[in-house]
Amino acid sequence: MDGLVDVGGYRLATTRTGSGTPPVALVSGLGSGVRQWSGVLAALSPLTTVLAYARPGLEGSDPLPAALRVPHEPAWAADQLRDLLAALAVPARRVLVGHSVGALVAEAYAARWPEDVAGIVLVDPTYPPLDQELTRPLQVHVDAEDGIHFAWHDWEPLPVPGVPAVVVSSAVGRWLDLSGSETAAYYRPLTMAEMDRRWQGWQRDWAVRTGAAQVIARAGGHAVHQTSPALVALAVEAVVAAAREKRRVRLAAAAVSVAGGVLAGQ
Repeated sequence: MDGLVDVGGYRLATTRTGSGTPPVALVSGLGSGVRQWSGVLAALSPLTTVLAYARPGLEGSDPLPAALRVPHEPAWAADQLRDLLAALAVPARRVLVGHSVGALVAEAYAARWPEDVAGIVLVDPTYPPLDQELTRPLQVHVDAEDGIHFAWHDWEPLPVPGVPAVVVSSAVGRWLDLSGSETAAYYRPLTMAEMDRRWQGWQRDWAVRTGAAQVIARAGGHAVHQTSPALVALAVEAVVAAAREKRRVRLAAAAVSVAGGVLAGQ
């Protein structure tokens, strides 16, 4: 099912496929919508109900009303997601899959409504305190000019429920490929080698804090769900199975390898 869903005066473009529980909600990174999840959607559709959506101003969603185009914390987008899931009658408990900034949205959702959450998959989650180390930190992070303007200066790690969880991280060394680029200039005074070491450390922190298993892509950059959709799908499948059977996540090293990744610590 594809369509526009009203969430309180404006509509969000959605794609819903598959059937079964627990349903999976895909939460995109900054400036992204449904299209980036195409490979993951195709892999998960035979498994369970899967919903992807675009936030305001992106990929066919209505623009955000002008009065709402002010800086918002990720928790505001979590409210928006909950309204969308309610409008579509997507049953709780849900598996939340968040990429980058979408991980902050998923984290805020899980902390606020733990009873709604069956599992969590965080795909190369971002680390907001990084902004404060940069020479020219952004004050807001713009999803779309007529969409959400994210601000997370006051972000602190939130308590999340003890549910099955996996962190899927980008490849070790991927920052080195950005040396000399405009992206590298943005992260000054940190070098790309420093960013690479720190990013992997932050990914481990996310996994420890959420009680998650961690898998690391062997190749590819930040958009792991695009470059390694089979790896992300495998992580989601493992969380869905664990939620159904009320147990911890099980990931076989051989299956992770075939999907293009490695289990952290191995």
